[in-house]
Amino acid sequence: MSDRTRIASVFKSRRPAPTSRRFFLSSVGLAGGALAAARFLPAFVQPARASGWTVDTMPIVIFCSFEGGWDTLCCLDPRDNTTFGADSGVTPAYEEHRDDAVQAVLAANGSGLVQPNGSNIIFGPAIGDLAQHYEDLCVVRGIDMGTLTHEVGRRYLLTGKFPRGLAASGSSLTTWTASEVGNTTPVPNLVVGMESYNEGLEVFATGLQINSADDMQLVLNRLGTDLSATARAAVDDYAAAGRCWDQILNGDDAVQSFNDSRAKAAELASGTLASHFDFTTTPSAEIREVYEHFALNTGNTMLFGQELSSAAGQAAIAAQAITHGVSQVVSIRLATGIDDHTDTYASNHATALREGFDALAKLIDWLKSHTDANGQPFWSRTTIIATSEFARTPKINGRGGRDHHLANAVVVAGPGIVGNQVIGGTTDDTYAVRPVDLATGGVSDSGELLRPPDVHATLLSSMGLGYDHLDNQDPRIISAMLR
Repeated sequence: MSDRTRIASVFKSRRPAPTSRRFFLSSVGLAGGALAAARFLPAFVQPARASGWTVDTMPIVIFCSFEGGWDTLCCLDPRDNTTFGADSGVTPAYEEHRDDAVQAVLAANGSGLVQPNGSNIIFGPAIGDLAQHYEDLCVVRGIDMGTLTHEVGRRYLLTGKFPRGLAASGSSLTTWTASEVGNTTPVPNLVVGMESYNEGLEVFATGLQINSADDMQLVLNRLGTDLSATARAAVDDYAAAGRCWDQILNGDDAVQSFNDSRAKAAELASGTLASHFDFTTTPSAEIREVYEHFALNTGNTMLFGQELSSAAGQAAIAAQAITHGVSQVVSIRLATGIDDHTDTYASNHATALREGFDALAKLIDWLKSHTDANGQPFWSRTTIIATSEFARTPKINGRGGRDHHLANAVVVAGPGIVGNQVIGGTTDDTYAVRPVDLATGGVSDSGELLRPPDVHATLLSSMGLGYDHLDNQDPRIISAMLR
């Protein structure tokens, strides 16, 4: 096993606990002794890919997780509440949700369905503001998850490979994307409150896992007092000088890699990027604009931390990381605690989904209204996927909630994806997955059952990226999704 593979395997980790600056910097190869740094830092000198992407031309990817298993009847794969009732195999039961927005939809339209003028997509009542972006969205229904286990479903969707037991197999979609695009930004792969995996790829592509904006401050603020110009010049001269012992220790290019990585280390430690994440109750004009756009309430300082860890707070972190060139790939968690098997379903589930979709809608609005150095909206090169580990059962159980269900749905968007369309579907009697004609996207008895690797391969193809890491999953391209 190579040093790089061995180090990459260390970072196949679960959600991180808050910890020290040393932990975060070591996760991107900037902390520890000389030997440790030499083993991590070579990742920073990996060249960008042959495509020649720069920070202003590279594809951008946002992976959005709704953690806990979402009820797709409420959002991406709904049924008419006036047609499907308690005696049906599929029971929407929208009237059970104690969410004002859902009840407003139901009051305006007894079906509970949401379909903006011009939309080919019919949404459920918890879709919130995301429905207004229907022209950009492609909803993929009837994805066969092959599992009812949270860890397996989550990691299957993260990597596109069915896990080995509960352990993830392969690298996360975001890690693979960062590796393909190249080491283009200071933090190529930013992961907020989620899992991330790297199996055998360059270390620069490994997700930097944080839980909050405070963690970004921890990583990006200056380390101690900056050196004077004279002292820095002396250090630079010393580092540039070739010595015999440098050559002796450079058998695996460790010394050369360490020296070549100093520029990247200085960029992260300089503190010049930290201001974009200085989320305080006395914000700068830049941060105040973020607060206002994402409707973050700064009035109650006791609840401010919760506000930043909310769906809107995570979307705000993603917005800043992308539009200020800090990251090219960002993962955010837009809902958690939605594994509602009991009567918490009525009070919690639809509200959590709606808040997540509203935050995603605000993030899309932000990317559409902010432009890069070429004068192009960031949205014009952004690909988004929003998903959960599986769906929930089509009928309410005896405890007032819904259990785990094999069928799933995702919503995707991007410059290479055909928007305003639905791919696939589920049955009206048992909410089972249906085969899909990959060329048309319609359900067909002679079609194929859709799986996560098919979605991954199609998204990567839409960005002009390879997907050979999925070869052992036999991925099929859903050509109807592609422009």
